[in-house]
Parts: sequence; C-alpha cells; structure tokens
Amino acid sequence: MQLADMIGYCEEVEYLALQKYAELVTEGVILEIGTHQGKSAFYMASVAHVPVYTVDKYDYYLFDSYKEQLGLDVIKIQEDSTEVKWHRSLGLLFIDGAHIYEMIKNDFRRFEPSVMKGGFLLIHDFAGGPTMDGVPAFLEEIQDELNKRFETLETVDNLLCLQKK
Repeated sequence: MQLADMIGYCEEVEYLALQKYAELVTEGVILEIGTHQGKSAFYMASVAHVPVYTVDKYDYYLFDSYKEQLGLDVIKIQEDSTEVKWHRSLGLLFIDGAHIYEMIKNDFRRFEPSVMKGGFLLIHDFAGGPTMDGVPAFLEEIQDELNKRFETLETVDNLLCLQKK
C-alpha cells in the first residue's frame, strides 16, 4: 500500500503541501479535524516528528486497515469535534471537517487558540465549491482577525496555508 493509492478528496499537490508543513513541525502535535479515511493524516504522519491526531465523529472503515498496512501511527479520536476535550499545544492544525458555516466557525474557535506561535493553520476548501460555501463565508468574516494573527504563506489549489505570528 502506498499513500497515493488511498481514498481521499484532496488534490495530490495539497497532500504534498500537508507533508511539507507537517515535516517542519518540531514542537506540539499535529491535529486534523475531519478524518474521512485518513489519507491526509497519513501523509502528514509519514514525515512528522511529532504525534499526529485526527478527529472525526464517524468511524470510516478503511482508516484502521490503512493504518495497519502503512505502519504509520495516527491517533484517531472518534468524537464530534464540538465534544473533544483538547489541551495540547498545536504545531499544526488542519481544518477539513464539516464545511457548514457553523461547523467551520466552531472548529476554528475551539482549536485555533492551541496553535503555537510559529505554528501552522491549514484550511481546506477555503475557496468553497459545491456544498462548501461555509468555509469562504467564515474566512471572509474573520479576515481582519486572520491578518492580525497569521501570515499567509501560500495557497495550494484549495488549501490555505497560514503561520501564526
């Protein structure tokens, strides 16, 4: 099993960007909101120097099989992101959960304060798309806040890459 063979919904360039930023993290942990089958989490874990966690309320059937086949350690938290008790510093936060306005807002407000200075915030589907309008709507609402607290590093396809100032 190769990472590229897994089921996932990001573009290959987005997976490579996730790896690039995950490899730079040397403090805290990496947290992904929205697991699906785990492809993005496993891409990050393949280069990570810190633990990788992923949160999703659903138990997708291929995650455990992929974990075993790849031999990569990703810690799966099977809970709704609104119920997760989180107290760890984040070197990287990847938000790719529900794309509904209230859900992206909740995920950001709940987990962004844990991102360390110099840590990365990666947001998927920032430009929207079918059934994903909540992400750009929320980002537009907090644009001033983001500009004050984060530096935009790049956009890779539909992945927004920021670093906390």
